[in-house]
Amino acid sequence: MEVACGTGSQAKILAAKGYEVTGVDISDDMLSIARRKVKGHARFLRGDMRDLDAVVAGRYDATICLFSAIYYNLTRSDLNRTLKGLYDHLRERRVVIFDTHFTKKSFEDGHRGEDIFDDGSVFGT
Repeated sequence: MEVACGTGSQAKILAAKGYEVTGVDISDDMLSIARRKVKGHARFLRGDMRDLDAVVAGRYDATICLFSAIYYNLTRSDLNRTLKGLYDHLRERRVVIFDTHFTKKSFEDGHRGEDIFDDGSVFGT
C-alpha cells in the first residue's frame, strides 16, 4: 500500500514490476491522474493517511509513504495516527517505509529542526 500516492508514479513502477498495489491519497485530482497513468494495474482509494481504517481493509507486505509526504502530519498526534495506520495494515513480519527530513521535535507545535534522534527503538537523522 502506498499512502499519499499522488499521481501514481511509484505505483506505476511497482505495478510494472508485478506488485499488487493499492494507492491512497486525499486528493481526487491526484487520484484521477494516477488512475489514468497506471491504467487499471493498481487500485486507488481516496482517504486520509491519519485515518486509514476508514478506507483500507486488509493487510499488506509493505506500506510506504514517500517523498516526505509524512510531513502532511503537522502534529505529533497526527504522526502517531498515521504510523499506527501504516503498521496496523501490515502482515506479520513486514515493513513500513517512509522518508523524512524531520526529527521528533519537528512534531512539537511550532518547531522544525533537523538533527539525530534515537529513542531506543527508532533511529533517524
